[in-house]
Amino acid sequence: MNCKAYIEKCIDSFKFMIISCGVVFLTACATTSVSNTKYFLLDSTSKSSNATEMEPFTLGVGPVELASYLDQEGIASHTDDNQIEYSDDKRWAEPLDRNISQVLLSNLTILLPNQIIYPFPWKISQSPDYQMHIDIRRFGWFPNNRIALRAGVIIEDREDVIVFSGEQDIEFTAPESSYHSVVSTHNQLLERLSLRLVELLVKAISQEGA
Repeated sequence: MNCKAYIEKCIDSFKFMIISCGVVFLTACATTSVSNTKYFLLDSTSKSSNATEMEPFTLGVGPVELASYLDQEGIASHTDDNQIEYSDDKRWAEPLDRNISQVLLSNLTILLPNQIIYPFPWKISQSPDYQMHIDIRRFGWFPNNRIALRAGVIIEDREDVIVFSGEQDIEFTAPESSYHSVVSTHNQLLERLSLRLVELLVKAISQEGA
């Protein structure tokens, strides 16, 4: 092998070594990134001891809509009331609007055990006696571990007459500055919202029957 061929072979070997090291490095980074990402789900925390006994009726829950700034994978934290950061490695395990809808549906099923409750969208043949529209306008982690929810609520009867329209504000303080504690407190917000929805519905039905 002449000198020129030998040098070219060495250069090719060196290039191969650099490329191989780069691939290993990138793979390691990607693996580390994936392994460090934690995913969280909201869950129902309502208790059957808080159930309300009423005459049977059907209830449609939804649509549940989110403010566009909440439609993110990363869990939002507010550095102040007007500034938001989204975590890169602490994420919701599924779209937040879907998860909130499922939790509210589960909570209301526990709190209204005698009623038939339909998730949105329901079949035309089901046509519920009452329908709840829920617009989540605030749902996040604020300074001093405040966890806050603001929801616009509209309740309509079978004839599309609005029997309630208003806004609900709920706030708790998370016991710790950890994501597990914060997500658990988010669950408490949805539990309290579910209780308020039942209260509003009971009041609306009693006023209709008066």
